[in-house]
Amino acid sequence: MRSDLLTLLNRRSIGHPTSIASVEIQIHRELRVKLRGIPWWSENMRKETDAEIIFVFENVSSGSLDLEIADLEYDEVLETFSIREAEDCDWAQAYGFEIYCSSPIPNPMEIFTITYDWLIANKSIYNVSDFLNTGSGNYLSGFKKITASNSFLLARAPQPLCGQICDELTRQDVKHNKLATTLRDTSRLIVELDGSSFFCQNAYAEFTE
Repeated sequence: MRSDLLTLLNRRSIGHPTSIASVEIQIHRELRVKLRGIPWWSENMRKETDAEIIFVFENVSSGSLDLEIADLEYDEVLETFSIREAEDCDWAQAYGFEIYCSSPIPNPMEIFTITYDWLIANKSIYNVSDFLNTGSGNYLSGFKKITASNSFLLARAPQPLCGQICDELTRQDVKHNKLATTLRDTSRLIVELDGSSFFCQNAYAEFTE
């Protein structure tokens, strides 16, 4: 049987004991995570503890994946599992703006702090360097060097963050403008599991009733 994973998890929570049995990466960017334990997904709960269900994530794109999660023999790793719609997360929007400055920023750390705090408050899986132009190497020193020049790309950000950055630039009297742009692909789902976090287009579960 196959079920949409979001729909299934909205109806039933992962019950324990349940642990990860294996993690496999298939062709066409498909990730398969096999779980083994009690059949918490079944309408008629059975007493067996070796039932299996497979979470399938299709068209996995940007993010990070720790394949060692399959080596963990405890079920607590699943306590960190979450899957959510990208459209519900401001930081994951596909479209936004590029912000260009035509004068140095007197206090660039205010921009850095605003971005960092916004990402933390919104539980983003991205970091500051995914939005601000930090150059190569040490991203803090690179950011300071870039923002001391007379003309540069400051950030590529979704509308909510762009608004905060531009407000601060105006407060510091920095000349700037913004251009609409595509920030990333239009993947539908965001998945987090222990040390892994990634985007995918579809997710479903395979199991036997």
